Amino acid sequence: TAMAYPASIQDPQLRAGFVAAIAGRLAGKDAQKAADWLSGISDAESQSRSARRVAEALAAQDSTAAASWLRTLNPEAQAEAARGIIPNMSSSDIAGTANWVSSLNGIPNYDRVVEEFVWSCDHRAPEQSAAWIQGIADEAQRIRLYHRMLGEWARRDPGAVRNWVANNNVPPGVANRFRK
Repeated sequence: TAMAYPASIQDPQLRAGFVAAIAGRLAGKDAQKAADWLSGISDAESQSRSARRVAEALAAQDSTAAASWLRTLNPEAQAEAARGIIPNMSSSDIAGTANWVSSLNGIPNYDRVVEEFVWSCDHRAPEQSAAWIQGIADEAQRIRLYHRMLGEWARRDPGAVRNWVANNNVPPGVANRFRK
C-alpha cells in the first residue's frame, strides 16, 4: 500500500520525498525489490532522489548487477545511482570502475559521477584519481576539485604531488600552488 501511495500525490516535491523514504526503507530490507519498484516509477525527480540509496544497497550485494540496473532509470537519475555504486565497485577494481565511469559520459550531471570516482580512489590511486579531474566539464568545479584533492594528497605526500603537477597539464593557478 505504501508503495502505491506516492502515485496519488500531485505535488512533485512531496511525491519525491515519499518515494525516497519508501525506497530507503525498502532498500534496507530488500534491495532488489526497491530497485525494481524504483525502475517502474516514471517521475525523474522521484527516481533521482532515491537512486543513490537504492544503488548503494544493490552494489553492496553485487556491483555489476547494480551497474546494469542503473540503465533502467531515467537519464536524470543515472548520475545519482552511479554515485551510489562507485564506492563499492572501486573498492575492488579501480580500473574496471574507471572504464564503467567512462561509459556513462554524456548522462546529465556526469561531472558529479567523475567527482565521486575521484574521491573513491584518491587514497589508493591518487595519480589516477587526479588525472580524472580533467574530465570535469565545469571549469570552476574542476579547479575546486584539483585544489581539494591535490591539497589532501599533498598533506600525505607533498613530493608526489609536486611531481604529478610538474608532469601533467593542470590549470596555471593549480600548478602554481603545488609547485612550491
